[in-house]
Formats: sequence, structure tokens, C-alpha cells
Amino acid sequence: MGFWEEDSIEYEIFKQYEYVLSAIGVDFGREDVQDILKVCCFGLEDALKAVIAYWIWLQQQEKPMEYPHSSSVWGVRIG
Repeated sequence: MGFWEEDSIEYEIFKQYEYVLSAIGVDFGREDVQDILKVCCFGLEDALKAVIAYWIWLQQQEKPMEYPHSSSVWGVRIG
């Protein structure tokens, strides 16, 4: 992500979860996703884990994650 330095803690945390989140449909190229990540530096890892846990729960309920890029999934309010 262009807004984090490659040697930052945030970038390191993000890289740990990037592949999995991409696989479940999170589009990191979207401006709204980037906005969410920019404001989510505090508790970033918890937010990334929560999205994955929510996806797992939906899979167990046999429900799709319709909008894995939306702020409602990430539990973040923008604006």
C-alpha cells in the first residue's frame, strides 16, 4: 500500500494478511478500502483479523460476503 513505508509496522502487519483478504474478495485497489486502511492504523491487525473471522462465520452459515470491501464489513465509519 502506497501510504505506508515498507519498513513500518503497519506495512508488515498488512503484508501478513494481504493474500488471505485478497482471496476472500477484498479489493485493495479500491479507494474506499484504502481510505479504511488509512484511518485504521490503531488496531489494524484486529480489524484485518475481524474481516477474516467474519468471512469464516459467513462460510459456516453458508452465506456470501457480498461486499468485502465496504466499511460496514471492516467496522469502520468513514466521513
